[in-house]
Amino acid sequence: MYEAINSNIRKTYFYIFLVFCLLIGVGWFFSWYLGDSTILIWAVFFALFYNLIAYFYSDQIVLTINRAREITKKDAPDFFRLVENLSIRSGLPMPHLYIIDDPSPNAFATGRDPKNASIAVTSGLLETMDKAELNAVLAHEMSHIKNYDIRLQTVIAVLAGAIVILINFLSRIWIFGDRDNRQNNLIALIGFLIIIILAPILGQLIQLAISRRRELLADATSVDFTRYPQGLVGALEKINNFKKPMQNTDYATAHLFFASPMHSDATDKENVGFMAQLFMTHPPISERIKALEKMHF
Repeated sequence: MYEAINSNIRKTYFYIFLVFCLLIGVGWFFSWYLGDSTILIWAVFFALFYNLIAYFYSDQIVLTINRAREITKKDAPDFFRLVENLSIRSGLPMPHLYIIDDPSPNAFATGRDPKNASIAVTSGLLETMDKAELNAVLAHEMSHIKNYDIRLQTVIAVLAGAIVILINFLSRIWIFGDRDNRQNNLIALIGFLIIIILAPILGQLIQLAISRRRELLADATSVDFTRYPQGLVGALEKINNFKKPMQNTDYATAHLFFASPMHSDATDKENVGFMAQLFMTHPPISERIKALEKMHF
């Protein structure tokens, strides 16, 4: 457990540093390619500013993107009591609780650390799950908090967006800028195309790979909390049978959710091709259920 926590903390700082270097590298290339040194200066400022925002305010950004509204105990007493019990059992501070008005059953946890954590659930999750299933999903999200997955995954979501923002901004400069100032050679053009194509893909692959590993570990930790794997199995089966994606979500934050909010019907490896599997935000639900069914208490 402590090894996983320390690993997530190290990875968070590593990816912040990696994206910082990538943003500055992209800025340097465009600065050289367009012959304008001010672009590099702006890229450095952008990288510093965005990394600070990603570390301190990424959770609020994620909650805002997904239209989550904070609630009190009187708004959803059963929801509150389950989280309170899990908080006591896990030794974690009580997180802030949010509801997303959406019929699709789902949930996610976010925050900088356990003291600044939040759990958001959809209205569909509260309406669809029985007590044992809801408790299992909430235990899954509490495990993300306990393992510091929330910091790593939330920061990655915001940093991945930074790459796209900078690429789009610099692409416009390249398209509409002064053509006479450009270094006119084939190597520069090839480098430009590589950055435009590969940088966003790299950010997304990092984002998805982290998510898939974390979900399987959180499933196991959830069962360790509840001692009842069938609760999580039942929740996954209900989500699998609910074929409609969430109404208002963003692909940049899809990896944070308990199950994929974008394409919930793509749950079996046999039903999708290799490339589709590569870009799936979550392990197939069938794979998660098989792993849970092997656990006995």
